[in-house]
Amino acid sequence: MTKGEPRERVVLVNEEFVGERGPVKVVWLVQHNDGFVPAWESPGARSERQDAGPRVVWRSRVELELERGTAVVRVETRSGASRSSTLAHLTGVAKSSRPEVVRTRFVVGRRGDLIPETRPSGRSK
Repeated sequence: MTKGEPRERVVLVNEEFVGERGPVKVVWLVQHNDGFVPAWESPGARSERQDAGPRVVWRSRVELELERGTAVVRVETRSGASRSSTLAHLTGVAKSSRPEVVRTRFVVGRRGDLIPETRPSGRSK
């Protein structure tokens, strides 16, 4: 990201909802200085709690202005419960393992579009 890039209005949604195999939490991180901060803590961010519908535990909308090229990361955390029946999950019989966390990186593009970040073809671990 270079200084002086145009600023774009970006809207991100943080939420927790009940997925097929348990709770799913989605939060957004925004590049700030040499690291990342939660979107709602980004300078100038405006956060608004949204109505929760069916299967939604909570949802909030975060609106902010970011320079084009700013990195944002979507962090999705899913329950580590093993695949079993719904009854086993509800009664606590389902064995639990580490939560599954998926991080997806984007950069801010024109009109506030989030463009998936391209990485070199090699995989890093």
